[in-house]
Amino acid sequence: MTPGPAGTAPEVNVERAPGAAGSVRVSTEGSSTYVYPAEAMAYIAAGRLDKQLFDVTQLIAQGYDDKHTSELPLILTHTKGSATFKPDATKDLTAQEPDAALPGTETTLSLPTVHGEAVRTRRSKAAAFWSALTGPARHKAKPSAGQSNGMPDTAAAPPFTAGVDKV
Repeated sequence: MTPGPAGTAPEVNVERAPGAAGSVRVSTEGSSTYVYPAEAMAYIAAGRLDKQLFDVTQLIAQGYDDKHTSELPLILTHTKGSATFKPDATKDLTAQEPDAALPGTETTLSLPTVHGEAVRTRRSKAAAFWSALTGPARHKAKPSAGQSNGMPDTAAAPPFTAGVDKV
């Protein structure tokens, strides 16, 4: 992202990860620039994926850009009754088990109050992490219906794997 002249939107060049498919939407909302991959939109609309993860203006301001770190901290909450996931375990990534591995992750803190964990994800494993998180369900995703009655339409997004409810 390259800042433009005062009062104008920045220039944004997006390099998709190898193997990534679909379009990318760049949006300026207030003073922030968001970069939304098409495959994430249903999850964002359903409230399962935090849209702030795509606010590149804030990510850069907080030092989470490529120049400053190779990891991104996330909070993963789990579906009720699921076991906690196994970070970076050596398992079949196509398995649909509730405790399937999420490559490139390391748990930094257990968060029992929210039924989740704080994790670090390695940028170098981002594509594998997303693929394992969304699993085979991502191919069955319906176009997002957005929100109904002001509430996220969670039926519009397929479930995450590994027992993850929200990121």
